[in-house]
This record gives sequence, structure tokens and C-alpha cells, in this order.
Amino acid sequence: FAGLCPFHSEKTPSFMVSPERQVFKCFGCTESGDVFTFVEKIEGWEFREALEELAKRAGVKLAAYKPTGASQLKEKLIAINNLTLKFYKFLLTKHNVGQVARDYLTKRGIPGTLWEKFDLGYAPSAWETLADFLTKRGYALADIATAGLVIGRGTGQRSYYDRFRDRLMFPIKDSRGTILGFAGRLLSQNQKEAKYINSPETPIFTKGNLLFGLDVARSAIREANEVV
Repeated sequence: FAGLCPFHSEKTPSFMVSPERQVFKCFGCTESGDVFTFVEKIEGWEFREALEELAKRAGVKLAAYKPTGASQLKEKLIAINNLTLKFYKFLLTKHNVGQVARDYLTKRGIPGTLWEKFDLGYAPSAWETLADFLTKRGYALADIATAGLVIGRGTGQRSYYDRFRDRLMFPIKDSRGTILGFAGRLLSQNQKEAKYINSPETPIFTKGNLLFGLDVARSAIREANEVV
């Protein structure tokens, strides 16, 4: 197979793929390798990331890989974040409680296409809405707290409260689009709280290691070979 090379600009195809040898080579820029090399280069991933993604696409279970306790915890925290995003997005786009956030976005001239592109959501002003939602779906409050989504306040049945309340929510993702944390913009006029707050440091979230929007901008960065 022949096509335009994704690694440099050209008008005449010089990128070749051999199904028999299962390799690619560009005779223009000399990039070459197998499918793992291709994914590593095109996505900017390490080998382990490329292996896991390709195994997932091919429906292959990595039987030799046995997740450690730390890996299992990280997978659980990512699952909690994914469900939280769905909850926040539903409130923003389809629930009456999200009207205040919809009005704010409309006032700022931010169209619905960008809400969807960046997976914006809304955290309601109530104290335990997210905590109740996640616990009813089988997640322990301790794990939700480890994900940074609730804060402890002593003992008792209502021992945790939602970290994000009455805020426009921005999921913070890695370059693969995995949700590792959140940022929230306060919508009320309550000056006692910070206008913006982020998830705390967690086993999966280190703010200084992440660039917001990289998952969305990655392709454009690669094509332009520059970042503004």
C-alpha cells in the first residue's frame, strides 16, 4: 500500500506499507518500523502504551500482564473519573440544574460544539450529589476520596462532601484522552471560594505533568510542528 506520509509534508506518496512483512517505510523522510513503532511515533507514546492500545483494538488480552495492586487502583480511579464526567455532562446538557452553566457559556459566546469537544460539564451546588451518585453505583467513598472528588469531614453516615460544587467542570486528560482529574470554575458570586480549583494530587493526577487540551490539539501540533 502507498500513501502520503504522516510524518512529513509531501504531495507525491512515498509512504509504503507491506502487509506481508508487516512494516512501513517512507522513502522521503526514511521513517520506518512495524505497527508498534508507527503508533509510538504517531501518538507520542511509550511502547507499553502502544501495546495496550493495539491489544485493546484487536481484542487481544495481555494474559502475561498481571496488574499490581497499584495498577488496579489506578484503573478504578480512572473508571470513577469516567463515570463522573458522564454525570457532569448530563447535568450540563440535559438537566434543569445545569441551566446556570448553560447560560454562562452562552453569555461567554462558547458554542455547544466546544462543550462537546472539551467534554465540559456542571457540578451542582448541593453538597453530596456526586457522592450519592457514585456510591449508588457501587463505588466506596474511600476510593472516591482517593480520586479527589469528595472530601472527608469526620465520622458518620455523611462523612464526605463533594469537592466541586456549583462549578463549570473541565476534565483534565493525558495525551491519550484518559481522564485523570478535573478543574472547576466557580459560577456563583461567593467570594469565599477560589474561582478555579483543581483535583488534588492523586495516584493518577499530577497537575505539573499534564497539559490541558493536548489530547485535542495533538494532531494539529504534529501537522504544524509547532505549539503556540
